Amino acid sequence: MKVSVAVLSLFSIIPAIITAAPTQGESNMKNMSINPRGRLEYIVYYCKREDFRDCNQVDLSPGECWYVGQEFNDRMLSYAVGGGKCCAFYDNWNCRGIMFKATGMREKSLPGWLRGRVSSIKCERSCHQL
Repeated sequence: MKVSVAVLSLFSIIPAIITAAPTQGESNMKNMSINPRGRLEYIVYYCKREDFRDCNQVDLSPGECWYVGQEFNDRMLSYAVGGGKCCAFYDNWNCRGIMFKATGMREKSLPGWLRGRVSSIKCERSCHQL
């Protein structure tokens, strides 16, 4: 009898646990390295869906060109850039054809003309170097 009561109690709390869980996008953003001032640290976070869902994150060295890979190529709809770097987003795999630059920014939904066009990313210590 005590075992069945314990099992029933467990099943009664499962719905509360499930509904209290953060969304995938919120959970992904919490996994990002955030300094005490609330700024992202030295990473680029790029996502195939809006609101930071279905994402990949990479820590780029200055001057390194990063091809986002077949899975993310021409599919990026949201992104976040670490506060310590300026990153350029390109429409070609080899960091050619710059589309826009971002420093310490989060964009949960790219504007129409940028949606699904990014193929590579490169970061530098300042935007003047890109």
